[in-house]
Amino acid sequence: MASAAMIRQDELTGLDCPAGIELDHYTITLGTEVKGLDLTRPLTDEVGIFLRRLWLKRKVLFFHEQDITPEQQVALGRWFGKLETFPPDPRNTLEGGPEQLQVFRRGGENVGREDVFHADLPFCDPPIAGTLAMLRAVPRFGGDTLFVDMGAAYRGLSEWLKRGIAGLRAEHRFDIITHFYNRGLPREHTERMMAKFPPRDFPVVQRHPETNEEILYVMLGYTSEILDLERGEGFVLLKLLADQVQRPEYQCRFRWRTNSMALWDNRAVQHYACYDYGDQYRELHRVVILGEQAWPRD
Repeated sequence: MASAAMIRQDELTGLDCPAGIELDHYTITLGTEVKGLDLTRPLTDEVGIFLRRLWLKRKVLFFHEQDITPEQQVALGRWFGKLETFPPDPRNTLEGGPEQLQVFRRGGENVGREDVFHADLPFCDPPIAGTLAMLRAVPRFGGDTLFVDMGAAYRGLSEWLKRGIAGLRAEHRFDIITHFYNRGLPREHTERMMAKFPPRDFPVVQRHPETNEEILYVMLGYTSEILDLERGEGFVLLKLLADQVQRPEYQCRFRWRTNSMALWDNRAVQHYACYDYGDQYRELHRVVILGEQAWPRD
């Protein structure tokens, strides 16, 4: 049994770090780069359990110089939950690759964009738990991703405003993001997604299913309206709340390199993929971690 002197406890999270792992925290509440870990090798139970606990505490983890295979990326993602599968499609899957891996190719003639703060598929219940993404092709300039701590965004509201939004609900729908932001998607795709994921409403203030943290749950990319309010009043409130993501105090920014990875908790953060690289090519591979716990019922 290891002595207490051999155990190195991380000051910010209180977690005991496995031997050889170093943590570089980006902000007090959000974002940690994990160093000293070779993800081409299978994780031990100790390291896998540690990473999952760290993920829930820090909300987004970063790794550099991890030249892993698609199969290894899928195996890593399974430490955090069940994974989504994707139908074969040359536009967004790899020929012969694992069915859990999705590919986003951007630049040149591909006009798909994700340059709006959002959580993925916020109308799902159970929610999408997270994403494990790797950049295989990195623009020489630009292409960073921003992440926002939505728990910090809620805590930063005035007590008066917290009382005012308590109990309010908002509607989320897929066609908002395609109509106003990502217009490159074909209409047929939007119609399929609307049929698969009809609009749903959730509390403006959600509770994380695993950590029980209160989070602000509105976003201009997917939220259509705040219910039970007059339209004009509701729009002003929605804009005020959604714009909390703009505050630098709640953000961290990740500069990708080739074979960099990011793992984020989709229930706790919103993200924004900067489209500032023009025609340069950017290729991202991701696995989607499905949530097994529904949003809490009050």
